[in-house]
Amino acid sequence: MTMSDTVDINSAYYPYRRVFDYTNLPHSSELFSKVVNYLLDLPDAVYTPKDDNLLPRCRLNKLLYWDAEDPLSQPLPTPEQKLSIAFDPQRPDRPPDPDKQYRILPFVYPGQAVEYIGRTSLKIYPGYTKPTNSFRTDMCVNFEILTNTALEGNVYQNVLSRTYDMAVDIISAMNGVDMGGVGTWYFDRRQNTSCTLEQIYDKSQNVGYLLTMGLTIMGGEEIQI
Repeated sequence: MTMSDTVDINSAYYPYRRVFDYTNLPHSSELFSKVVNYLLDLPDAVYTPKDDNLLPRCRLNKLLYWDAEDPLSQPLPTPEQKLSIAFDPQRPDRPPDPDKQYRILPFVYPGQAVEYIGRTSLKIYPGYTKPTNSFRTDMCVNFEILTNTALEGNVYQNVLSRTYDMAVDIISAMNGVDMGGVGTWYFDRRQNTSCTLEQIYDKSQNVGYLLTMGLTIMGGEEIQI
């Protein structure tokens, strides 16, 4: 009797058998689109985001979209306004808002989008992926936040850094969240020594912070046909 005699011919692993539920990074390819959509805080059939500055995603979107002094006093950007500043790699020919340009991007250097980066930007891109054991994988995800020096300090009250406030809002919105099967987010150097928040600048007129968070992906999924 051969191996193929004992394996279902409809198996995704035919003519072999998958005998351990080792991680296969389930849904990780969807990660960056999920992160962008989550941080944009878009409405759906049952959910409408609130304009409340106690909510980290509300603050983040105001700080990202509005350039004027005291951006948190501005209204929450509409879904159309949010989408107009988001670079969609599946629609690279779609132009950004002509005044705001692209401000949230799921890559480091998204091709032709580079020349259309707004005065404040948030780039989301992968760091390394480290298998802790056969069943657990820890990923690093970088959030690169930059703004023009003229906008960095024009926030509100006692907050002197727009980009630091944005980084804290991302941590508040992400830390401990299980993102629908993709994995659970954390900001903990004991789990992942790459987790950090450091000041950066682009040797031009932009300053900001690079936030690195960790993501735990457990187990795997049997592929069904």
